[in-house]
Amino acid sequence: MRWAAMAARTSHPTSDVEVNRISAWEERLYVHLPILAQNVACSIRGASQCKLRYGGEFHQLLAWLEKSQWWIPDRILAYQKVQLDKIIRHAYVTVPYYRRVFDQLKLKPSDIRTVEDLSKLPILKKEDVRQHLDELVSQDFTHNKLVFGHTSGTSGKSLQFYHELRAIQFRWAVWWRHRKRFGIEFDRLKHEFG
Repeated sequence: MRWAAMAARTSHPTSDVEVNRISAWEERLYVHLPILAQNVACSIRGASQCKLRYGGEFHQLLAWLEKSQWWIPDRILAYQKVQLDKIIRHAYVTVPYYRRVFDQLKLKPSDIRTVEDLSKLPILKKEDVRQHLDELVSQDFTHNKLVFGHTSGTSGKSLQFYHELRAIQFRWAVWWRHRKRFGIEFDRLKHEFG
């Protein structure tokens, strides 16, 4: 098994995002390892992916998602409004790319109050991400506190970006909340296959 194939198997089946890219030297080393060492390398990689996805705040996020899915519509809308305000202010204050976009458009964070107001901002395109990757990283984070990721490039060219660890865990918590709706329990699966 090649490293690239192993990395593909550790991604979510509906995602073309590969997190923690395998370097070329790691792949070259892997193919020359004896089978036993390859098995150990796969186990280490799997443990690393488990920690990335299910460590940290994963269980708290999953519990919150299970509780919040039953909120009444007014509570959901109120929560969304607060979160929209927080992310817009955060983007303006800490993300150089968005500060520049807001300033060029003569917008202030207070001009974005509803989801409909988001249309005042230009759509972020793949080429924008490619050209301004470092400017799109919040100044609240250093690159070593983020997880590098990229798309597979099946549409022509791979897109590189950074994830916050909590965002990865939140995404996996969303997927597990969905699975739990169909009776697949996280702990049971972990014990059967872990």
